[in-house]
Amino acid sequence: MKAADDRPAKSYAVGDRLGIFNILDQSDRELLLGIDDRHLDVRVSLLKSHRNGAHSYIVSTVVKVHNRLGHIYMGPVGLIHPLVVKAMMKRALV
Repeated sequence: MKAADDRPAKSYAVGDRLGIFNILDQSDRELLLGIDDRHLDVRVSLLKSHRNGAHSYIVSTVVKVHNRLGHIYMGPVGLIHPLVVKAMMKRALV
């Protein structure tokens, strides 16, 4: 699988950028991404799982809100986020 900029996935390392996120940690089973600003700290975990002999992926997000603007932003984003993640995962698996 190639990344968005056509680099092989194996060529990424901790500290590299992947889209808007920084790669914070990676292993054979998990990729941990993050982005911080004065309003929000966001962490995204992509965990590869094996269930009944098939690969599946678990996407988890955690957001630490720092101020009122962060709360205002997260209102609508929190509602559409599941739809965005599903669409992104479908596109990534193509």
